[in-house]
Amino acid sequence: MAIMWGTMRAHHETQSKIHGEFVKLVSQQKEYIKAFNNWLKLNLIPIESNLKEKVSSPPRIQRPPIQGLLLAWHDHLEKLPDDVARTAIHNFAAVINTIMILQKEEIKMKEKCEDTRKELSRKARQFEDWYNKNMHKTISDEGDTDKPEGHT
Repeated sequence: MAIMWGTMRAHHETQSKIHGEFVKLVSQQKEYIKAFNNWLKLNLIPIESNLKEKVSSPPRIQRPPIQGLLLAWHDHLEKLPDDVARTAIHNFAAVINTIMILQKEEIKMKEKCEDTRKELSRKARQFEDWYNKNMHKTISDEGDTDKPEGHT
């Protein structure tokens, strides 16, 4: 199970990095759109389509077709539901990390339990050996006391 959780953790860390890069991409796209839009505002030269208009009247603001594309692009980027997925991935990665930590502690406890079991088994064998050795002495000593004194 430790290998499985480790593999899942590695995959989710990779997914988290990918989603982080996606967030960077979206923010860079927004910055690009903003910079491009500002560039258009600064460099857009109104072309007078109607020469009959008065020279003193302010020129009409023209919106090139690309400006509509930029606004739509920006709106779509704003509507991307990346926060929910990113948060879910980070939360799941945190849960997996917690499971990994708990599983490592469990493995340490299991190893300690195995060592204690081996120690108990070793001491039980030693006790059995001691008991069998001393039990024969006790039985033979008790057998000598049952014999009447004068008879050998």
